[in-house]
Amino acid sequence: MPKKSHRKRPQTANDPAPTKPAKIPSPNSSPHSVPASEISPSVEQHCQDQPTENNEQPTEKQQSQHVPNIVPMDCEVVVETTETGGGGFGSKEPKAVKENESARKGVPFEAFKLKGGEEFANSGFANSGFEKSIASDEEDENTKNSKIYVVIQQMVEDRVTAAPVGEPGEWPYFVSISDAIIKGFRKLKLGDLVEVVSYEWRNDFRQLSGSEGGNARYWIHNGIINAQAVVTVCAPNPPQQPTHQPGIVIEVRYDNKKKRMQSIVVASPGLHPSQRLFKRQFGAEFDEEIQPGMVVMVGKVQLTRPSNFKVSQLYILPEKSPFFSGGERSVFNPIVAVEINKAPFNYEFPFPPSLPKIRFSEGVLAAAISACTDRLEADLSHFTIITVPEVTHSTTNSFTAWIYQWLETKKQLVDYAKRWEEDQPLQMKLSKADKAKPCGHGFIIENWREKLETGFYLKIKISMYYQDAKKYDAYADFLRIRDGGDEGEFRPMQSLDSLNKREFRFVGRTFSDWASGDMDDARIGQALLGLGEKLPVQGLTWDNLTQRHPALSSLCEGQQQTALYMMDPIRRLVFMQAPPGTGKTYCSATIAAAILSEDPDATVLCVAPLNIATARLCEEMQKALQKAGSEIPLLALFSGNGKYRYAVHLQKISKHLLATAVSGPELQEAIKDGPEKKKVSRYLEQCAANPRQTDEGTVAKIFLGIEKRRALFCTLSLGEQIAPIFQNFSHIILDEAGQAPYSQLLSFLSLFSSIKKVLVTGDKYQLHVNMMELPPAVHHGFGLDTAIINFDNSLSVDSTTLTTSFRSHPFITKCIEAGAYADKGEKIAAGRTEDEMTLFTKNNNFKLPVKDSPLLFMHITDQMEQEETSFSSTNPRQTDATIALLHTLVPHFQGTIRVVCLYAGQTADIAQRCNEERIEEVIVTTADSTQGYEADLTIVTTTLSGRSEQVGFWAEEARVNVALSRSRHGLILIGNFSQLWRSDGIWKRYIRKGLEFTQVVTPEYLDFFTDTNAHIC
Repeated sequence: MPKKSHRKRPQTANDPAPTKPAKIPSPNSSPHSVPASEISPSVEQHCQDQPTENNEQPTEKQQSQHVPNIVPMDCEVVVETTETGGGGFGSKEPKAVKENESARKGVPFEAFKLKGGEEFANSGFANSGFEKSIASDEEDENTKNSKIYVVIQQMVEDRVTAAPVGEPGEWPYFVSISDAIIKGFRKLKLGDLVEVVSYEWRNDFRQLSGSEGGNARYWIHNGIINAQAVVTVCAPNPPQQPTHQPGIVIEVRYDNKKKRMQSIVVASPGLHPSQRLFKRQFGAEFDEEIQPGMVVMVGKVQLTRPSNFKVSQLYILPEKSPFFSGGERSVFNPIVAVEINKAPFNYEFPFPPSLPKIRFSEGVLAAAISACTDRLEADLSHFTIITVPEVTHSTTNSFTAWIYQWLETKKQLVDYAKRWEEDQPLQMKLSKADKAKPCGHGFIIENWREKLETGFYLKIKISMYYQDAKKYDAYADFLRIRDGGDEGEFRPMQSLDSLNKREFRFVGRTFSDWASGDMDDARIGQALLGLGEKLPVQGLTWDNLTQRHPALSSLCEGQQQTALYMMDPIRRLVFMQAPPGTGKTYCSATIAAAILSEDPDATVLCVAPLNIATARLCEEMQKALQKAGSEIPLLALFSGNGKYRYAVHLQKISKHLLATAVSGPELQEAIKDGPEKKKVSRYLEQCAANPRQTDEGTVAKIFLGIEKRRALFCTLSLGEQIAPIFQNFSHIILDEAGQAPYSQLLSFLSLFSSIKKVLVTGDKYQLHVNMMELPPAVHHGFGLDTAIINFDNSLSVDSTTLTTSFRSHPFITKCIEAGAYADKGEKIAAGRTEDEMTLFTKNNNFKLPVKDSPLLFMHITDQMEQEETSFSSTNPRQTDATIALLHTLVPHFQGTIRVVCLYAGQTADIAQRCNEERIEEVIVTTADSTQGYEADLTIVTTTLSGRSEQVGFWAEEARVNVALSRSRHGLILIGNFSQLWRSDGIWKRYIRKGLEFTQVVTPEYLDFFTDTNAHIC
């Protein structure tokens, strides 16, 4: 038998120094689990599973006289522990993050090794070491009379399919190995190495084709690889012992004819792409009651012989395989699932107050994040467009162009349009070039849809910029695409880096170690995981607090209790439940200003999921510091896309932006000539000319290395990406937490050491995290939804509730309370009087149905219509009514006006009409994109009318709550009130309360609206 190779992969500059190996701990008892790999799955074209194969009738025979020795299976898997090492299963953490985390928690990073020193290392999509290692794969895998094969597919219950590790020569490429010939061993599994001694060719299978439609049989049929020969004598090599980690069932497929489960798809840390498993891989205790979302234990191994594979959900192929479908992903040392069993615990979420169950659950959340990354990467690959761009303008290093995609169905059009939406970042490379590297990056300017006689067209306007590549002539590729010489491959981009790191932290049990450790901020970790106990406010009363900080005296009720929790000496996580308009942002900023004034060593990091919420938080902090008489400088960071899209909103806080900070003469003098000064100069040029291209993290690092800031603002996503450049903040405030995933909040907070206080604000009853693009199996109960649903169950989270709304006219406040909060036991009192909110009710240029009432309900029964190029709908009559109202309101109303629509189609229709009829200074948005905003007058256009009575997304309470709660002085509601009433729920409760203050009118009221002589009720 040939000697087993232990050849290492080529070393890279980023590789960690090896240290003493330690055995992999059990996932149920150890403080560390198996780390996740760099995640970059490929698109898998799903095949119809048919776990049967043609009868194998040998007609030719080839045998060897050599019979190998039987070797017992005792291969051991160990873990190599490093202080700053890679992310295990192949991923590598950036150095800054590793140093930050290692210092913060003292949790060692883990990198896998096989017995014999073979390191598990792959850096994801780039596959570091891949190209170098492929040429050095085992040259001595075979003897003259035998060859080493690797098991590449295990779909059929009584046999497996294998392919040669090295060159096959005259031997068959695909062979079938029956369980019946394996004596004294367990059944063969994916990745097992087998020394094949003899085989028999199969009738009509000796010649296989790599493409469909040829004379020879295609190499794969209904997902099953066609074996060319049947093995008659073989001996397995010592197999790896699998490492077991939690996984989640993403999909279950049934055989309707046989009325039994056929296969499942599982997601698990490091398993990319997610893998389809069959009955052969199920543990003995498994039964047929497997459902999507079920938690299982997945046994996995990492493959090192050969070192490079093409991987799909259904099979793996050696990289040099002449057969492939094109949907596989090339991976260095891939991880594959070989078995699944029942989980040791009944998974619960939110977490129960049990540390062993929490440790197990961290692995489950890692699996959920893995499933999301897998779906995202698959989507990005699937929606890649290969075409010759139609260039309309070009420079030396850039061009603007149109690209086109023909699509057969409306669903395809809608799916593509979601990925190819305005401002989506893009990457470009030369198509059909095996080793082509990206040569351009850019963004989408706009897209346009068209229905054809047959199919649909998606027309996309893009802006692309040249992108350099190391040791590669990327500019030549850029010119070939720009000048129309070759097709370009245009791919939507979305950074997977944060998800990869998040998965890494969960699989490494960072959070349970944090909560159970002896660090000062362990109590914060306990509160996040539902552990610990509540503690009363200590050493502080409201009177002595307001004496020290008079500005706090403006706070009321729940705001005061929040301030006491945030200002006493106990480390706390405080959750402030805040319905619309109750002053959560003002309260947060006022408390933060007091903290900064009282403690000269305090530092505050303020984050929010949305750019607009971040900007408002900075604006409120600016006012609070002025009120407190403090001149503490602030710094607000925004991504390039954020600076571009929200430029108008950022003008109010312009003096706190990074561009302002680095353009000052003092800082310019402090930056030495060299690379850093060039980066800052380029950043300022891009802020003025093309803010999308700015690199906020790099320049912020330069600035903070010279000048410290005690109060910093950024979005949650940007903060998670660039956290290593920050100092350790003592206080962290998260605003609008309803749209912050629990897993993201945990991951983000773990990046900071010595946290004293965390304030989380949000509303349980407004919009949560958008889950539409995530696998349905992980939508609920896996930490991907809002963080705030966990806080009610936590033993040590200090919760407060704000109950006074300062935003709206009291009639509007009462309707919001009745519609969205009263049935949940919550109250909202009006913080404004009728006399304070009169922009709408006291305007003499138009007449309201009921005098002094800010509510106008317009009943329109005309039917809605579905759009030709989307599944959204419009209601032309409701559009006409909205436009008619705007023509009257805009010239005479002195406040801001916002139109909020439940349907995207209606939004586009009204926005187009406003543009065509030159109705300016009116913002038109969907309900989903209006959270965090408010306006003096809101027109809510519901669209719904005349369709099925089935209650849909238009009646989801969080969405309706957001739509109806943006108004300050007045609200106009347009819809079919009979249908809204019949839907029950929030619509009925809101309308019932509103009818105490107004009456429903028909479209004929529009003539009355501007008649100054009309009678007022």
